[in-house]
Amino acid sequence: MDIYLDQLTLHIHWFMRLIIELNAQWVNKAKLHMLLHLPQSIRRFGPASLFSTEKFESYNGVLRKASVHSNRLSPSRDLAVTFANYSGLKFLVSGGVLYNKQTSSTSTASSEVRQAFAGNPLLQRAMGYNYKLDDSVSYPLDLKIKIPKEDTLPVPIEFDEPVHPQMAQVAQLLLSKHDVLHPGFEQESKPLVGMIKSIWVKKTTGANIYYVRVQGFETTKVDNHYQM
Repeated sequence: MDIYLDQLTLHIHWFMRLIIELNAQWVNKAKLHMLLHLPQSIRRFGPASLFSTEKFESYNGVLRKASVHSNRLSPSRDLAVTFANYSGLKFLVSGGVLYNKQTSSTSTASSEVRQAFAGNPLLQRAMGYNYKLDDSVSYPLDLKIKIPKEDTLPVPIEFDEPVHPQMAQVAQLLLSKHDVLHPGFEQESKPLVGMIKSIWVKKTTGANIYYVRVQGFETTKVDNHYQM
């Protein structure tokens, strides 16, 4: 730890020297001054374990976007109004329900308004929504992993018919958040002990239908040679 702290202190001093040579005004930054106390904090509390710089710095783009149309006379008020408008728009397009105290009634945006957001990726990105981060994942889920050429198999004879033109081989299938199904995966259960040979998907206009080709095993006596 002492060697690590000595090296860390040396690199911090080098960094501060380069910063000052670039622009001496940088020394007024509080975050740079905090670097000088980092070795002392590590010695007292242990190695630094939380780095949130990217999470906060990425918000600068949102601030710039919100301040483009400001007249610069009251930027804080303009930013607050813009964010309030963003919040209201997000509430409406996501199907939020408004309650009227005077009439004791509720109202919501029409299905066309909600569909304009749900079916428009450009509008979603413009409002900062990333559908890939949505937690509402439906299982089973194809992980979209490319199958090596040597592992590619012909379509099973059961599906090798004109009525199954959309059959495709799948590399790995996610059954739940922590359960991954792939060829060679062995699962022991009461009905069957077997090994997955291949995974297939039939693509339809609705939900995809997945098929798993399994080689079953029978339980026999213990082998005298292998004792298994």
